[in-house]
Amino acid sequence: MSDLISYLKPLRWLVHLPLAILPFLAAAVIDGPKLGPEIGRRVQAALADAGQGWAKPMVTFRDVEIRGEAPDRAAVERARAAVAGTEGVRHVDMHVGVRSP
Repeated sequence: MSDLISYLKPLRWLVHLPLAILPFLAAAVIDGPKLGPEIGRRVQAALADAGQGWAKPMVTFRDVEIRGEAPDRAAVERARAAVAGTEGVRHVDMHVGVRSP
């Protein structure tokens, strides 16, 4: 029973916390700079495949911001769906206008 109590001591966990975080930090440093451009290529391809050439994506790590002037509301939704369905995209912000008929 005393072994169980010693494992629950917070100081023991705090001492080993940097070792637990180290693999995640290393992955961010190694793959982080390559992540944005790769997702940017995927997003551009998804928008082209969906026929949404008006949409101008800006990628920051895994977050995408779409700017531009859409021909109609349906085009905005198609662009959002295309980007949101792209592998690696975490969040999509739409900052677009819709042309008046």
